[in-house]
Amino acid sequence: MKLYKYLIVIFFLLSLGAAAIGHNNTMWQMPKAAPTVTTVNTRSNTDTTRNPIVDMMADVITKKAATDSTIYLVGNVAFHHNGAIIECDSAARYNNMKMDGFGKVVIYKDSAYIYGDKFSYDGNTNIATIYAPIVKMKRGDVTMYTYNLSFNTKTNVGTFVNGGLMLQQENVMEAINGDFNAKASTLTFKDSVAMRSPDMLIKTDSLTYNMDIETITLLTHTVIWDTTENILIADKGDYDTKNKTYNFTENGYIMTAEQEMWADTMRYFSTMREATMINNVQVNDSVNNTTALSDWAYYNDSLGKAILARQPSIIAVDTAANDTSYIRADTFYINDYLHYQKVAVPIDTLALMDSLRMIIDSSMNDTLKVVAHRILTVKDSLYKILVAEELAIETLRISDSIAMETARMDSLALDSMYIVDMTIDTNYVKLNAQTEDTTNSSKLKDVAMNDSVKILTPIELMRLKVDSIVKEELNVDSTNYANTNTKLDSLESNLFSEAAKDSLDVITEQSLMRGYWNVKMWSEMYQMVTDSMVSYTVDSMTVMYGNPVLWNEQNQLSSEQINIYTKDEVLDWVECIGAPFIAQKMVAPKPVAADSSRYNQAIGKAMYAYFKDGEMDSVLLSGNVMNNYYMEEGGYTAAFAHITCGEMVIFFKDRAIENIRWESSPEWSIFPIETIDPKIPEQLEGFNWQDSIRPKTAWEISPRSVRSTMREHTRGQQRPQWGVEIKLIDYRDKLLMDNSWTDRDDEIKNTPDKFILQGDKLIQETNSIK
Repeated sequence: MKLYKYLIVIFFLLSLGAAAIGHNNTMWQMPKAAPTVTTVNTRSNTDTTRNPIVDMMADVITKKAATDSTIYLVGNVAFHHNGAIIECDSAARYNNMKMDGFGKVVIYKDSAYIYGDKFSYDGNTNIATIYAPIVKMKRGDVTMYTYNLSFNTKTNVGTFVNGGLMLQQENVMEAINGDFNAKASTLTFKDSVAMRSPDMLIKTDSLTYNMDIETITLLTHTVIWDTTENILIADKGDYDTKNKTYNFTENGYIMTAEQEMWADTMRYFSTMREATMINNVQVNDSVNNTTALSDWAYYNDSLGKAILARQPSIIAVDTAANDTSYIRADTFYINDYLHYQKVAVPIDTLALMDSLRMIIDSSMNDTLKVVAHRILTVKDSLYKILVAEELAIETLRISDSIAMETARMDSLALDSMYIVDMTIDTNYVKLNAQTEDTTNSSKLKDVAMNDSVKILTPIELMRLKVDSIVKEELNVDSTNYANTNTKLDSLESNLFSEAAKDSLDVITEQSLMRGYWNVKMWSEMYQMVTDSMVSYTVDSMTVMYGNPVLWNEQNQLSSEQINIYTKDEVLDWVECIGAPFIAQKMVAPKPVAADSSRYNQAIGKAMYAYFKDGEMDSVLLSGNVMNNYYMEEGGYTAAFAHITCGEMVIFFKDRAIENIRWESSPEWSIFPIETIDPKIPEQLEGFNWQDSIRPKTAWEISPRSVRSTMREHTRGQQRPQWGVEIKLIDYRDKLLMDNSWTDRDDEIKNTPDKFILQGDKLIQETNSIK
């Protein structure tokens, strides 16, 4: 039986050799019998994509028997169809359109190479299926690995399933399924898609990647993390990896450390942190506790600029006053800028430290208590506290030697770091000392980022330690105590004197907001309309220009310009410049019927209104003051007074006038309500009760719906696990180590030109093989 097998092998080899000798040195290996030429439809030699059959080349082409329809090709085998070249070591051609190839398979089309160990090709469907432990595709600097791949030579599209990995320089992309288009130079990955680069990390279910221009097209809901820990989300869009530019075309969202941004369409240049947003725009600012809404917005975080247009509005939440303000304008401009201010600071702190160190070293153990006590007494001075911080740090160095003097001082020896467990709205409940090893500082800081934990500075720690000791009876030598106090008093007097201070430039970041045309504002406590406004954060001031009017309850303030000042984000006082006018609508009825048309009024040269807890507390008018005032008695309007004076102060309580003080030569005219002198008008010149333009609800200012924050949900997004990459790369490395697979990069040996030169001859010779 073995001999029979050997004879078959020898016979096959001899037949191959005879065929080779009979064909001499030509490219095609023909049987010795004269070929029978079959007439076929020829094709143009210049057509490389519309092959009527699959062309082929090889060192040896033969049949096992004359009646066998299968042709065998051995050595430098090449097939050509639809402009694609398929090469391998050997192949079996079953008919004009179907064949299998074996050994070092490479498929080439439109600059893309596919490498495998075996292929099956059907020219009728134009599908080549490539087999190998790992199939590799390479195009330029792009490499893709997968477990199996089919390639359509007509559409130039290759499809993979069960896991694929793309590598391009520092870009890595994986997915369960996908395809690549060699002609369009695109990769479309589907199902559990993940991509990373030095600039971002992407997680989605479907995207297309252009290998030439390195752009990403987002096809479904996508989450992106960038290098600054910003998170970007969109349902559709694209990303230019070279220019670091995102274009979101459906449901765009960006979350930064301080802002959340939504828009239907969004363009974001990540290098400059610059965003342009269109339609249904919303920007939440957690620092300023504001929400901006519009249909067009521009935001540049690196330059500190923002523009809101197309029916913009801003919602500001005032947590201190438990109030929310809504403001709108035709256009808002917001700019951040650096504010420079000179601040007086103490000088020569090192000299003080040297002096304090000498006192501590000379006063033995009791001095630490004294110094600590002195630190507590200067807590109201900012500069002294700063110096005390340095003193506490220096105490760390000397505390060990002091502790040796007395066991009781061990409790004051300061460790390098302490952690205090805290709960909201409670005092410290537990103090845990950590190791003195400063290498643990970073770990302790990480722990301290938790909301329930705080790291104490050395001075805070000293205060806690000393607090418990100073309450006890100090067994200190009175003379030593007094001498130490005297020395410290002298040092403080010299250091903190005005002559011992210098100036330091302090730089703070401030904002300027301008609103132009048709400005309106509404809150529960006050409302406002004006033509334009400017708001400065540096002095918490807002200036309103162009017929501004401000309402608070039944009070209306108007003038040519109104300056609004806030304190701790709460309305503090208002300055009215140019024809100031204050009016108050009467709510008390006349004895006979309800009175809704009478108003208390006052005018002057200057007017200042002061607020308390968001409500008007008092108003000061000065300069040619005129006042029309309705007096009440028994809950009814009883009399009318017309007063002129140099200065007037109105005091409010429970949203009503409590008291009025007229000063600087007041002149009175008082009439019973039923006998008012018709020569004295009840309305002062310039009176205009503008209730018709007063915003009544927040809906008038901003009819848009406000999206709820997505911050917690977005932070909880799970990042890609890279299961496909890990599995595939591990498998690749194992195959390479076992020498059971080769990571190939070889190029094709034949080109479509070779098949074009053969032209009709190839077709005729192919059909003549018996």
